[in-house]
Amino acid sequence: MELDKGMVIVDMLYSSMESEDMGSIGTGKATAHNGVGIVTKSMYDGIEVGDRVIIDGNIKYPISRTILIRGDSLIKLDCDISNIEASIVGSDVSTGIILTDYVESRVQRSMVLIVGSDGIGIGAAISLDALGAIDITIADSDVDKINFMEGICQGPRLLINKIPIYRKAMDITGSGYDIVIVTDSDVVDISDMIKCTRDGGECIVYKSRPGSIIDCTVVANKRLTVIDRVASREEIKRISHLVSRGRLPIIHAFNGVIINSQDINSIPKIVLPTVGKLLVKCFSGSM
Repeated sequence: MELDKGMVIVDMLYSSMESEDMGSIGTGKATAHNGVGIVTKSMYDGIEVGDRVIIDGNIKYPISRTILIRGDSLIKLDCDISNIEASIVGSDVSTGIILTDYVESRVQRSMVLIVGSDGIGIGAAISLDALGAIDITIADSDVDKINFMEGICQGPRLLINKIPIYRKAMDITGSGYDIVIVTDSDVVDISDMIKCTRDGGECIVYKSRPGSIIDCTVVANKRLTVIDRVASREEIKRISHLVSRGRLPIIHAFNGVIINSQDINSIPKIVLPTVGKLLVKCFSGSM
């Protein structure tokens, strides 16, 4: 098969399905957004045959043992990270991890509130726990997502309902949290998040429509930072190195379920997990 310039053929090892991919199960056209594989043919500078690569999490692709993809949608791995970890690191979990970069110097022994337990919230929780936060509270409107987070970090769980979050937060802390991270600015009232933050604290808000904007301001003696971008390729590479050294247990984002690619269209959706990354094994044998 002759390849056009810039194209690459990858033998997939694992594909990682996001919540938005679940609807494709059973349609005969199942899709994924992340994954890891080995390059078998390349017409893209910087990607060679035999390279282990991860798929850019912004790219949706059909689940198959072999895929044809643009080389600029791949990130070459140059560290000893497991294939399961590699299938996750290119996802929104890494975006959650980079959110904590803005407060890294203040995390040690801090009390943290994470509003949203999607992949971004999971990544933030993994990073904050590794950095030494003393207590991490999770708030979400989905009970299953809240329960899933128990395996990642310890702390109270707040169900988002008609009672404002800041009232529940004040019942727990008395004066607010040192750090508040919001994973989707479209689903909460930002003024409530400011109320949840103690004087001198940090509130990090991720906007769900990515661009490249970082905006910092001080509101009522609390610093509000609005971040409008996903993890960059270089940041994903940095995170993969931290994972390979055992400093970030990104494996916690995986729900423990692996299904074979040939079975993807025959498994009833009712038995599939609704939280965490669902991995699809695309190769034969063990690896």
